[in-house]
Amino acid sequence: MLKAIIFLIIIFWPPTVMAADFLTVVIDEIAWMGNKDSHNNEWIKLFNNSSASVNLDDWKLVAEDNSLEINLTGKIPGQGFFLLERSDDETVPEIEADLIYVKSLNNKGEHLKLADEQGKLIDEVNCSTGWFAGDNKTKQTMKRKDPNVSGNNADNWQTTGTLKTETPDVGPPVFYSEIQGSQPPVSYSAGVIINEVLPSPEGPDADNEWIELFNQNDFAVDLSGWKISDTEGRTKTYVFPEKTNIKAQSFFLLYRTESKITLNNNGDGLNLSQPDNNIIDSVDWGKTVKNQSYGRINSVWEWISLLTPNAANTLPDVIENSYSEELSKEKIRSFTASVKNSNSPLSPALVVAILSGGVMVFLKRVIKSFKA
Repeated sequence: MLKAIIFLIIIFWPPTVMAADFLTVVIDEIAWMGNKDSHNNEWIKLFNNSSASVNLDDWKLVAEDNSLEINLTGKIPGQGFFLLERSDDETVPEIEADLIYVKSLNNKGEHLKLADEQGKLIDEVNCSTGWFAGDNKTKQTMKRKDPNVSGNNADNWQTTGTLKTETPDVGPPVFYSEIQGSQPPVSYSAGVIINEVLPSPEGPDADNEWIELFNQNDFAVDLSGWKISDTEGRTKTYVFPEKTNIKAQSFFLLYRTESKITLNNNGDGLNLSQPDNNIIDSVDWGKTVKNQSYGRINSVWEWISLLTPNAANTLPDVIENSYSEELSKEKIRSFTASVKNSNSPLSPALVVAILSGGVMVFLKRVIKSFKA
């Protein structure tokens, strides 16, 4: 009887679907004006802001006024792009579309929303009063600057150009501006962020202050000519020397002894810029806390008492909780082993699934009732 109850729980227990996080996938570029061949040749490009592949099945990209609704399908690779072309695959003939859609974008502006299969808002671009960037005359597109910054921020968009097929030696396909009669500008990789700063260390500030960068990409990025500068007081700009690289999914630590940048204790900020002076990331802080770093944890900046140079930022209470979590895992392993050695038809994997789904509490009550 008990085995039958467990079997029914496994069969009918509703599966848990994990929702995507905000800005996991973003609206990266919009050709709301079409191209030089036709104003109908509109396209939209999405960007996967994470390192893992994302399944877009049952996601939707819609305009708030219901003038546009695109039912997405397919997968977008980590740090990769997803191209949506209007009407047919001839809109951008050099590149195969990931999805074809109908209906058009209003040249006066749209409020676009990207939602996952559960209807959770993942990204939005509110241009209901007019597009933030792009040029209808030159057919230059509207391009997002930083995938980690809200799409509703007008300053996070710039007028660029047309979709190109060139792929750099390292990294994902690049989309850059092309103006007729001129050479296309150099394109720089995104995905490098300011991750942690230590403005008020123990000991002399001049020797112990540091700035940490993190490369979110699955490929190395050449930082030659990139710049980082502070924003308050006697500001200083540090230019990264030639052949400076940051490895894939790795950190880069820059000490004040090298950068000569003074991180003011009464409040300051930093801008990270590409060689073309495009600001790719920035951070500001108020009065500092002695011997605490200001770090990014799940896209939120916090003062952290546990310094983690060249490592992922972690709050102290997370480390304390990890011990309790490990004890729970040990209980699961022990229970799984006991079932494996018994005559139960259940596999250890199914038992773990039951435990992780919270069914264990129910089972304990059923077993107790049998013993009574």
